[in-house]
Amino acid sequence: MPNGKRQSYKKHQLNTGRYPVKEGTIRLPKDCYWMVLKHLGGGDFTNERDAAGNIALILSDDRGRGKGRTWPVISFLTTDEALHLAKSLEQYAKGEPYKPPKPKKSPKVELYNPDQTMGQLL
Repeated sequence: MPNGKRQSYKKHQLNTGRYPVKEGTIRLPKDCYWMVLKHLGGGDFTNERDAAGNIALILSDDRGRGKGRTWPVISFLTTDEALHLAKSLEQYAKGEPYKPPKPKKSPKVELYNPDQTMGQLL
């Protein structure tokens, strides 16, 4: 869904200018909904899943507070972030217990063994 605007986006964005702030909180309408699109560059987005581009998680407000559709929240995800989020959401939706991610393999680190050292500690 290209919007035609040329924009520069950051990793996470809150576009809240259309919404009133009360006690430091912005309350978005209840009918906002989450969607996932691919960002093709500039201000162009598509719902074609196999398109080249970055994955964008977007909170959409079709009413836009009387000014047309707006996206108050946009977050760009790496493939790893998207897969982790999808798995976490699925586990929560199914009520599965939390399973911490497996630690990544790191290079072998030699632990200090005082019996194998020579010399003197200063």
